[in-house]
Amino acid sequence: MKNRLKVLGAYGSKFGDMHPATFLINDNISIDGGNILQPLSNDSLLIDYIILTHSHLDHICDIPFLIDIQYPKRKDPLYIFGLEETLNNLKEHLFNCSIWPDFGNIKLINSDSSSVRYINVEPYKEFKIGDISFLPVPSEHTVPTVGYVINYQIYITGDTISKETVLEITDKYGIRTLFIDVSFPSVLDNIAHLSKHHSTNTVRELLQDLKSGVDIFIYHIKPQFYSDVVSELSDANVKFLKEGDLFYFL
Repeated sequence: MKNRLKVLGAYGSKFGDMHPATFLINDNISIDGGNILQPLSNDSLLIDYIILTHSHLDHICDIPFLIDIQYPKRKDPLYIFGLEETLNNLKEHLFNCSIWPDFGNIKLINSDSSSVRYINVEPYKEFKIGDISFLPVPSEHTVPTVGYVINYQIYITGDTISKETVLEITDKYGIRTLFIDVSFPSVLDNIAHLSKHHSTNTVRELLQDLKSGVDIFIYHIKPQFYSDVVSELSDANVKFLKEGDLFYFL
């Protein structure tokens, strides 16, 4: 039976009908949590697992509201996976009882189980949820970040300016579907370097060295620069992720 990945958010911020990068696997696993509630509505109650790339706001902003909405109906904890640094940032800066309640210390209704459980992930240490495997791959970004290889078929880079790691992982596992962060046009190449995102300039260097046969999808474009990035990569062998896109994998 095929598994399904749906793009809930494809961009590097929130503006108009563009929403932060978030991916739904089947019905109950979300990779990042920047845009869960708007596209899923009542189906957001089905989310049991959130797998985080890192702790920046655009990747976590829906999680507090999701927890709040789910709480009265949950029978089992919501599991949040992430690097130790990522989870510590959530607990210290978000779920700190000043910005939002710490549901990790709040028990479910009529249960001794906590509402939220945090699960550490480690780079290059595979874990599974059901029959789906996730391999965390380090990303070069301004805070500790990982991308994920899903069932050794789809590789989501996470926010990154990395070239060598992306090439190595894509080649090592024979990746055929690659989602890669390109946030800025060439005119903001300096900002891209400072914020450790790809620009159209740096991603071209990566594309030149990728082996043929890889379907490349650009995501995490900042909404205000979308048309510039698309125009500058119009001659490249890439596609651009859209919200609602579906991918199937074994």
